[in-house]
Amino acid sequence: MMGRSGTLDRARKGAETLRELAVKAASRDSCLRPAAQAR
Repeated sequence: MMGRSGTLDRARKGAETLRELAVKAASRDSCLRPAAQAR
């Protein structure tokens, strides 16, 4: 059980990191998209 909970914590942290990266990429993409559409 201990090992499994540790794996869950690691997976949860990994998911949070991926979510943060996705948010950063989405915000950066939303900043770039209007310029691309204007062109």
